[in-house]
Amino acid sequence: MRDQLDQVLASYEAAWNEPALSRRVELLNESVTDDVVLYLGYKPTSPPCTGIDAVSHEMGEMISSRPSTEVRLSLRGGFDAHHGWVRFAWSVGGPDGEPLEVNGMRIEGIDIAHIAEDGRLDTIIVFIG
Repeated sequence: MRDQLDQVLASYEAAWNEPALSRRVELLNESVTDDVVLYLGYKPTSPPCTGIDAVSHEMGEMISSRPSTEVRLSLRGGFDAHHGWVRFAWSVGGPDGEPLEVNGMRIEGIDIAHIAEDGRLDTIIVFIG
């Protein structure tokens, strides 16, 4: 299971960095269920993104808002998983590895996700800060 989860999280991370819509959707198909629900900590009053198309759209907006193509989302320090849940840290930053800072806040956080029976993620809660 750990190897499969490694691959799922690698595809999910790659999707957050993929500007090409068709490739981003492929990566999401590898990492999340068709009916995935993504709760966005940076948009706490907005409804969650539901489904691959909505998640891909949100990712595309985030990718296009980055100051350069060198700014990427990176998973940090592995993950913890048990009882069908996984937690992993991430940050958005440049090649130096330091998180990007916007309005005095470092762009980093922790996600908690539920693992579906097929090993992909079906619910993801993004905590920022």
